[in-house]
Amino acid sequence: MDNLKENSRRYILHFNLDELNYSVFLSDVIRIERSVEITPLPVSMEFISGIISYKGQVIPVIDIRKRLHKQTKEIQLTDCYIIVKTNNGMAAMIADSKFEIYEIDEEEIISTDKQLFGSEYIHGIAKMKSDLILIYDLDQFFTHYDRFEFVSQLPKKSREK
Repeated sequence: MDNLKENSRRYILHFNLDELNYSVFLSDVIRIERSVEITPLPVSMEFISGIISYKGQVIPVIDIRKRLHKQTKEIQLTDCYIIVKTNNGMAAMIADSKFEIYEIDEEEIISTDKQLFGSEYIHGIAKMKSDLILIYDLDQFFTHYDRFEFVSQLPKKSREK
């Protein structure tokens, strides 16, 4: 019985963008890196700030603020990239440098009604302490269509890797 209880526990990485709170499943996080210079693409989707090289792979940098239609800001030296894996490939998400890891029961995650405005990117909501934490669905942040569009905008040499 304890094994079943243990298997229903999930870890989430909680981070901030300005004063807003965001979370993703820790199992989707590859690494957190210091911000480095982004190479802009001549033509790109609005929410992709450009590309970086991570272990020899060219990956898109997703500006969560732009993806969620929030006020954008210049990347600071204190910002980080959360390198994540999705069903549609790897990506880097820009985040402020404050992080926390929470352990939660799967049963504590409340599913969202995808009919609500803005909830298409949300996997679920969890209550931690006195806060509600939105857990984002990375496959919705960076869809198969987004990946196709991103790859088609890369120079041919970069696509072959």
